[in-house]
Amino acid sequence: MATCFISYAHAPLDQAAVARVCWLLDAGHISYWMDRHLRSQGGLALNGEIAEQIDRCETVIFICSSQSLSSPYCLAEIEHASSKAKRILRLDVEPIRLPGNLLPLASARLVTWHDATDSEVDGRLLAGLAGLGVGAEIPSSAFASFGYDPLDDPNAAIVRPTFHDIYKAPPGRLEELSRRLTAAIGINPDNGFNHLSLSLIQLALKDAARAVASANRAVSLLPTSTAAHHAEALARCLLLPPSLRSRPDTEMILRRLAVARRQRGAGAHTDLLSALVIANYYLPRHQTPPGAPNDLLVRGLAPGMPFDLGETRRVFTVEPLQAPTGALDVRLLQHYVHGPAQAAPA
Repeated sequence: MATCFISYAHAPLDQAAVARVCWLLDAGHISYWMDRHLRSQGGLALNGEIAEQIDRCETVIFICSSQSLSSPYCLAEIEHASSKAKRILRLDVEPIRLPGNLLPLASARLVTWHDATDSEVDGRLLAGLAGLGVGAEIPSSAFASFGYDPLDDPNAAIVRPTFHDIYKAPPGRLEELSRRLTAAIGINPDNGFNHLSLSLIQLALKDAARAVASANRAVSLLPTSTAAHHAEALARCLLLPPSLRSRPDTEMILRRLAVARRQRGAGAHTDLLSALVIANYYLPRHQTPPGAPNDLLVRGLAPGMPFDLGETRRVFTVEPLQAPTGALDVRLLQHYVHGPAQAAPA
């Protein structure tokens, strides 16, 4: 019986990670099973032999990437492993945000590959296995440099960099990521996540025109993605400040945000950006706004949304309130940005 079952996508980034994992498991004399051992191929449903191997293993190692998360085969394997209460060790080989149906995996033991040295990844992987009761003596020679950087793979996707990822990037890092993503898009122009990621990096670099083009391409490839529509709205806000926007420009931004807010899982930051765009264009001109900015503002600054915190700050960096007016409760913004101690008095 194999100790570990390895679930992965047949993509270069995943397969490079699998090669590393197998090498370590072999070095530690840990038995494992993966689909290259299949006796039969084919079929859209979960292969019976694969299901049997999952049932018999102790631990599932899930190579988590944009490719495996979009693979019906991998998702079927993880769903089956979860239904059998198998222990799952998740190995993230690129920055990933899990879809809602896989959020339980967020509590699984996690090993991260990106932004770590080979020896760090080895140590994390072995510590994760040990924590799940999979023990082995690994020879020191197993920690020799593997010499592989996932971002060297032109098909690697950086899925929606968070505000904190970008804010904390060392000098030159955003330019480097921009070059790599541009190269990846040249090879695989239909990966919408790469276009989306590139647009957010271009936003941080204040390259508004390119950010609009990248976000627009992401929208065409990911038409139901809140993030894509929101990114295009942000890019259009950066392209033209409120004082230079025409009414059609403003309405285009608000249409993108309206689509974003309708999508499943839309964050409060989409309401916040809508409130700021309305306040910055319509209120200074004493025009009737198309929505109630205070209602949007209250929802956009709602407490209890920890994921939205960084995204909300991204909104403020692109679309700060240009013209405070009594028609908008500016105290809500001051309370959020500065904290209660510095909020304006009631």
